[in-house]
Amino acid sequence: MGLLRHIVGLAINNMPTHAGLFNHIILIFLSISWGSVRVKAEILKNRIVFTANNNTVVVEPKEPFTTTRLLVGTFMPAVECMKEGLAKVGTKGLFKRKPKLLIYPRAMTEGGLSEVEERCLLEVGHAAGAGKVEVHV
Repeated sequence: MGLLRHIVGLAINNMPTHAGLFNHIILIFLSISWGSVRVKAEILKNRIVFTANNNTVVVEPKEPFTTTRLLVGTFMPAVECMKEGLAKVGTKGLFKRKPKLLIYPRAMTEGGLSEVEERCLLEVGHAAGAGKVEVHV
C-alpha cells in the first residue's frame, strides 16, 4: 500500500492547488477500498449464515434452493440469497472491493462433495459478486 500511496501522492502533488478536495477524496477512497473483506458463508438447507467483521447475518431465500438430493439444487435462488447476505454484512458498495468468500457447506456433505457440487458452490459465489471464492468441506 505504501507504493500505491506514494504514486497517488506524486499525482496529487503535481495537480493545481485548487484540487485540495480531490486530494481528500482520493485518500478516503484508498483507505476504504484497499483491502477486501473475508466473508464466511455457512450453507445449510435453505439458509446461509454469513460472518464478516464480527457481524453475523442469517439469510433465508425467497424460494428454496435445496432439493431432496442436493444442498444447492436450484442455482438462481442460491445466488439471490448469497447476494442478499453479502449486502447485509456490508461488503457491497460503491468504493468497496469484491469480498473473498469462504464457503462452508454444513449439510448434505456425507462422503464429501462431487466436482459438480463444488463447482456449483464456486459459481454461486462468483455470480453473487465475490472476487475470490474458496469451498471448504
